[in-house]
Amino acid sequence: MLIKVDIDSDLYKKIEDLVKDGKYDDLYDFIKIALNNQIQEEQSESSTEGIGSSKPLDLEIKKNIKEMQRELHGLLTGVETEKNEIILSYGSMIWTFYNRFFPVKIIVRTLANLITSTNKIWFSLDELREKSFEYAERVSDQLKAYEDENELGRNEKLSTGLPLPKSETKNLKGVKKKKKLDKIAASELRFKEQFVGRFLKKDLDFKGACFELGLVRAKINDDGCFLTLSDLGKEFAILENPILDEDRFDSNFSNEEVKLIRKQIISKFDFENKVVKRIMKELETKKMSSDELDDVFKEEWIEYLRIHNPDEADKVYSVTSERVATMGRLAELKLVKWDIISGKSEYSIVK
Repeated sequence: MLIKVDIDSDLYKKIEDLVKDGKYDDLYDFIKIALNNQIQEEQSESSTEGIGSSKPLDLEIKKNIKEMQRELHGLLTGVETEKNEIILSYGSMIWTFYNRFFPVKIIVRTLANLITSTNKIWFSLDELREKSFEYAERVSDQLKAYEDENELGRNEKLSTGLPLPKSETKNLKGVKKKKKLDKIAASELRFKEQFVGRFLKKDLDFKGACFELGLVRAKINDDGCFLTLSDLGKEFAILENPILDEDRFDSNFSNEEVKLIRKQIISKFDFENKVVKRIMKELETKKMSSDELDDVFKEEWIEYLRIHNPDEADKVYSVTSERVATMGRLAELKLVKWDIISGKSEYSIVK
C-alpha cells in the first residue's frame, strides 16, 4: 500500500539527523519503527481483554541473588575489551523510544542467568533476543492480569514497554483476533529490536537500550553479533527487584535500583541529567502540567544548543516526545507522581 504524507521540514531534518547518526538504516526504517511504537503507545492506554486472575510469578530464571553475584564476579572479572568490540558513546539524552527502564532490567537479568548457568561470557544477539522475550512475555502476562484486576490507568501501568502476551487473544475470534495478533507481533518486534538491540551491518554499529545505557557490551565477528554484561550491567542485574524476586506489584524497582539508575545511568546523559535535576527541583514547590514541562524542556534545550551547537539554537523545536519519555521514566521510578485529571497530565514530587 502506498501512502503519501507531507512532513514538516524541521521534522524531516530531525529524522535525517537520526539516520546519519546510525540509529536507523534509512527513512523507511525510521517510519516502520515509529509506527510500531505509536501502535504500542495507543494500545497501552486501552484496557486488556481476556486476562485471567493474578497469581505468583513462576520464574525459571529466578536465582539466589548472592549466588548469582558471586558467580558473575568470578566469570566477568578481568574480561578485557576486545579489538572487535563496539565502543559506546553516550548521547545528550536517552532516546525517546526507550520509554521505560523495566524492560532493560528483564534483559540484563536474562543475560546474567545465561552467563551463570552456562559459564559462557558472550551470547549471540539472536539467543538473547529469544530468551529475553520469553521471560518478558511471562512477566507481562502476570502484570497485565494485575493491571486489569485493579483497573489501573495508563499512568499507573507496570507493563509499559513489555511485549504483549499471547493470552490477550483469549476469547477473541475473527478480525478482532487477527488485529490483536498483529499488535502482539509488533510489540515483540519492538522489544527485540529496540530494548535488546539490533546490529547495523552498514555502519558496523549496535543500537539498543541495554547497550546505549551502558549495561551490555557488544562485539562482532564472522559468526555475527555477541553480547555480555558490562560492569554496570552486572551490578544492575543482581540487585533485587520487587516484581522479579518478591512477587510484589507496588513498584517496578527497589530503592537501590532507583538509586543506581539515577546516579549511574541518567547522569551519563548530560542534557537529560540537567533537565531532570531542574524538573525535580521545581516540583518540590509546585505541581506542573505537560505544557509547563514542555516550556522547561524547550528552555533547557535551547540553552544546551547555544553551548554545544550554536547554529541550531535559534530553530523552533518540538520537545513533546522527549518530555513524554522522560516523565514516563521518572514516574516509573516513582521519583514523580503522574496524575491524569480530565484527560490532562499533571506531575508532582513523590514525598
